[in-house]
Amino acid sequence: MSNKKILSRIIKSTLTLAAYGFVVYKLADYYASWQSRGLQESVEWNTGWFLLLVALMGLNWMLEAVRWKKLISSIQDISLSRSLKAVLSGIAIGLLTPRRIGDVGGRCMMMSPENRYRGLMAFSLGSILQSGVTLFFGILSLLMILPGGKLIPGQMITLLVLATSLGILFFLFITNPSSIKSLLLKIPGLDPGNKTLNYLERQHVSHLMAIYGIGIVRYMVFATQFVLLLKIFGTQISVVDAYIAIGLMYFLIAFLPVSSLAELGIRGSIAAFTFSFFTTHTEGAILAASGLWIINLALPALAGAWIIGFTKNTLELPAFRSPFQTLPRKSLALLSRYSKRS
Repeated sequence: MSNKKILSRIIKSTLTLAAYGFVVYKLADYYASWQSRGLQESVEWNTGWFLLLVALMGLNWMLEAVRWKKLISSIQDISLSRSLKAVLSGIAIGLLTPRRIGDVGGRCMMMSPENRYRGLMAFSLGSILQSGVTLFFGILSLLMILPGGKLIPGQMITLLVLATSLGILFFLFITNPSSIKSLLLKIPGLDPGNKTLNYLERQHVSHLMAIYGIGIVRYMVFATQFVLLLKIFGTQISVVDAYIAIGLMYFLIAFLPVSSLAELGIRGSIAAFTFSFFTTHTEGAILAASGLWIINLALPALAGAWIIGFTKNTLELPAFRSPFQTLPRKSLALLSRYSKRS
């Protein structure tokens, strides 16, 4: 067996064990918090709701698999099942890295070595589009919360100006995808003929809008999961107010420099803050945020870890003469910052 294959197996085994260990640790911490708060009595168990939660989890990641397949369609054509494996592998590695930037590595493992660097551009584009979905619902939530006087004037103005500015920038981007290439070319050292940057010019508005539409459906799926968990944990809040609070929560999470290692706790804190505008039972919101993290990230990460460890994927890097070789490392880091999941 060659040294490369041995190293590949060591890395994959380490990632698999680390992912399983991290998930088990978080589950134990979640259970301990549950017991210490004495919240067992507040649970309104409903088998139908639970089965619906699990079904929506599958739908959530199947939609993401379809989205990823469309994002890389101009780079490499892969099957839907392979796209799903890529998404699950990305979840597993992403949980172990700051801002889940490892997600892109897990996904690109399922691509041919010569296409993996261009896969990074597709991933960054997809992350920007999904951020636009979060932004859309965040602005909508802000507009719905303002008439009720839930925020003090200073908070209203700051959040509304920020959300509106980001919304305008995103609209300009999605209607003119080549504009981001022009922006990136201002970075010293970039080659205008870079094949990876040309990926952006090949994206038509209709294609981007289709991917954006899938992102909206996916957002509604995991927001509905959140509402179901609120009901299971006995949170006294109307459905409309719940969706507004969820929109605000994800809007705040999206633009905070959160490490995935601390993400579960931070999600709970932000959930308590946003839901405090609508209910005094913020413990239910904290549990719902944590429960959704387990259902939509921890459990799929276990499947992703198995895929990484027990399927034949090479971790071989592309040849030196990569089409991405002219893009400086700082630019890669800048693009990777857009990595984020529900």
